[in-house]
Amino acid sequence: MSNSRYISLWFPYFGAERVQRIFKLEKKHELAIIENNGNTQTLSSVSFGAYNSGLNIGQPLHDAKAICPQLVTHIRSVKCELAFLHALCRWYTQFTPWVAADKYDGVILNIKGCAHLFGGEVKMLDLIVSRTETVGLTVTSGMADTVGAAWALARFTHKPTENYLTSNSCLLYTSDAADEGLGVDLGGRRI
Repeated sequence: MSNSRYISLWFPYFGAERVQRIFKLEKKHELAIIENNGNTQTLSSVSFGAYNSGLNIGQPLHDAKAICPQLVTHIRSVKCELAFLHALCRWYTQFTPWVAADKYDGVILNIKGCAHLFGGEVKMLDLIVSRTETVGLTVTSGMADTVGAAWALARFTHKPTENYLTSNSCLLYTSDAADEGLGVDLGGRRI
C-alpha cells in the first residue's frame, strides 16, 4: 500500500487578482472586492496593495475607505470567481489528473504516482508554484500525506509581505524514510 501525497494551493488575493488580471492592474494597486452582508458591504477579497494598506477580508467597506481613501472597489461575482477557479483546476491537470477546487480560493492536487515525472516532489512543487506565478496569482502551498495537513500548511505558513511578493512553499514529510532524511528533531518526533 503506497501513501497518497497531496498539494494544497491557496490564493490569498484570489478575487482581487482575478479582477487585476482583467484590467491589467499592478499587484500594488489598492483594490477590494466587496459583497453585501445584510445591511453592510464588506470586503470579500483584497489585493496585495490593499492588504499592505491595512485592509482585511471581512472588514466593512466604510471602515476600509477611512483607512485607505484611494481604494478602488469592484462588486464580487461568485459565478465568475468559480468559473476562473475551475479553469485553473483544468489547467493544473498538466501535473496530475486528480485536481479539485477548494471552496472559492484554493486547489487540491493528489500527486500520488506523478511526482517522479517532474523530478520529484520538491521540483514538482517548485514548477507548480512558478507556473502559477506566471499567470499572475499569488500562491502559498503545502504538501503532505493528508489533504488536511496540506491545507493547513498552505494557509498557515508565512504570509506574503511588501518585500515578499513571490510564493512560499512548505513540505511536510511524515514517512519514516523522509524523517531520517531531514534529521530535524521536534520534541522527540523527527519531521
